[in-house]
Amino acid sequence: MAMTYEELKAFQKYTEQSEREKAIEEIKVYVGTYKKYAEGDLHGEWVTIADYGNEQDFFERCMNIHDDEDDPEFMYQDFQDWPEGVESDEAMEMDTIFEYIEFLRDNEHIPIAAVNAALENYMELCDIEDSYVGYYDDDEDFARETALEVNGFDEGGEDWPSNCIDWEAAADELMYDHFEEGGYYFRA
Repeated sequence: MAMTYEELKAFQKYTEQSEREKAIEEIKVYVGTYKKYAEGDLHGEWVTIADYGNEQDFFERCMNIHDDEDDPEFMYQDFQDWPEGVESDEAMEMDTIFEYIEFLRDNEHIPIAAVNAALENYMELCDIEDSYVGYYDDDEDFARETALEVNGFDEGGEDWPSNCIDWEAAADELMYDHFEEGGYYFRA
């Protein structure tokens, strides 16, 4: 039995939401302390970030793991399923990952791969929503679609893209103000 267009779109949305939640739920960090590390003790614990609603709850869990120290200085020693482009080092601020998770949950219309592509290109989370344009097969496809959306597009006019007869040239001009990563396009 074939799916209708609406059923297919609903299935794709469900699949993306499931993948999004799975990706969020799999983000983990191994939390040790500098004191233990300096003493040759790698004791710590894997902590699933999504289990904690905010940074404060996360730190309370870390304090419980290392309750044998008076004032533990946490060391993030390993990362599992950590998104590319999100800071990951032993002394990082954990607010970054909580902001990432919140962004994913608040912006379900932007694919995770697009968010990660933007971060890999040093874009700030707060800029992604306004900059994300969409997914396209190539620059020329992006230029054609953009031309259709531009108000007042006139094939005989003197403005872009009319002044660029071939789509390769139009795409080259358009890409001065955009960038692409893995097929995802963003305003620069």
